[in-house]
Amino acid sequence: YFVNIKDINKVWRECHQNCRNCSDKSINSCLDCEDGKILGIGNECGNSCPSKTYIDINTNSCKPCVNECQECE
Repeated sequence: YFVNIKDINKVWRECHQNCRNCSDKSINSCLDCEDGKILGIGNECGNSCPSKTYIDINTNSCKPCVNECQECE
């Protein structure tokens, strides 16, 4: 179920509903996310970052923790 149509490189594409912009309509092809969602390491948009990652507030995306930490800030 894909509801968002976005303009990427002057080509209209269907995006997964959580993506603002995407490379195709799959869940892990997001380039950035709708408001309230965070771009994950696998290019999917979700509500939070998984373990061993943290939210980069400048890019609103998940980044890996250093030194294999389970949690980081």
